[in-house]
This record gives sequence, structure tokens and C-alpha cells, in this order.
Amino acid sequence: RTMKARVVGIPAKFKSELEIGDYIFHHHHVALNDTQVVDPKEKIYRVNYDPFGGQGNQAYLIEKPDGSLIAVADWVFLEPFDIDADKEKSFIEIITLKEPEKRWGRIVYGSQWLEEEGLAVGDVVYFAKDADYEMDINGRKLWRMQIHHLICQKL
Repeated sequence: RTMKARVVGIPAKFKSELEIGDYIFHHHHVALNDTQVVDPKEKIYRVNYDPFGGQGNQAYLIEKPDGSLIAVADWVFLEPFDIDADKEKSFIEIITLKEPEKRWGRIVYGSQWLEEEGLAVGDVVYFAKDADYEMDINGRKLWRMQIHHLICQKL
């Protein structure tokens, strides 16, 4: 799946941190959708962007030339967090046959929208069922979701 591309042009309609030469992590359908082809020979595609977020926003994460990463609009990236790892272990262990749901994560990348929600990079949060979409971000497996999928923060 193609989900990262170099930026070769930017519409003037929106102000953004995005600059020509940056890389952008985007929805995998961008390269599969014929309606988003700008130049098939050069493999240039249009990535839908909305500064107000929402499902129509196919731009998720900007990678600057220095390697820094900036989440776009209402997208947030989490790494898995084992909520039970810091619990005290006892000599009795209950074994279940069903794998427990992994719905806790630590925020790794987020936009300025995080601060508006009272959250920050490093916070551990619980998120809505099936909100975690795994993406490879430069060799690191992270979960992508929108901020409204975050339900609560671990204090």
C-alpha cells in the first residue's frame, strides 16, 4: 500500500505547515483512486485536505525534511499501551481464552487540536472500539484515529 508521498504542489486555498518537498502520510486509497490522478506518467495524485478535519481529509501526518512529524487537523497517532503492565501481580492468575481488547494507547503525534481537548503527546488514552487503524510510520507501527475517538485519559 502506498501511504507516503513527497509533496510537489500545494493549493493556495488553505494555510498549512505543509511545504513543497515535505512528505505526507495519506489514505491508501489516494493511489488506488483514478479520480485523484493528476499525472499518471509521473504518478502524481491529489490528496484531499480539509483544515477542519473529518473523514474527507486524506492527509494525516506531515514529515518535514528534518524528520519531524506533524499531525494534520483532527488526526492523532497512538502507540499501544499495556494498561495492565503497571498493576501489581499476585500469586493467582486468571487465564482467559479470549484475547483482551487493546484499546489503550499513548499519544505519539497530534495536532494543535490535542491541546484544545486538554491532551498532550505522551498522554495515555482509552479509545472507541475499532477506531485503531494501523499505519507504518517510518518503520514504526502506530494506530491512526481521529481525536473524537478518544474517550478518556488515564490519570
